[in-house]
Amino acid sequence: MPLVAALLARSLITTVQRCSRPLPRSLATLQRATGPTFHEYVTYWLTAKIDGVIGETGGISQNTIHDYRTRLSVHLLPFFARYRLDEIDAQLCLDFKAFKLAEARDLREASPPAPTCETAATADSNPSRSPPCSAR
Repeated sequence: MPLVAALLARSLITTVQRCSRPLPRSLATLQRATGPTFHEYVTYWLTAKIDGVIGETGGISQNTIHDYRTRLSVHLLPFFARYRLDEIDAQLCLDFKAFKLAEARDLREASPPAPTCETAATADSNPSRSPPCSAR
């Protein structure tokens, strides 16, 4: 998922950077002299996607809305929210990747180890119910 989140962030940044037309008035009002923050932009972007202002006419499905909100709130916004769009560069994306890798490592270290074939066989009094190691 972190890769998908990074790709979504990169896609949003690329869209903003390549846009040759002026920003819509509703987003322009969010801009400070140096540009909107990532949080301000993705709030505008998601609202516009839901309303069908950008993208396909008719908006997006409830499942897609839920998916986008989850990816934004769980993965992207905790890291990128305070940065202005013009501050997001390749180095910051690498920092984000390192942040997500460290987060995953911390979660793995906090979780109990997964059972191995040997521990599963000794924990189960009936070895015939335990999957054989060769099945893995």
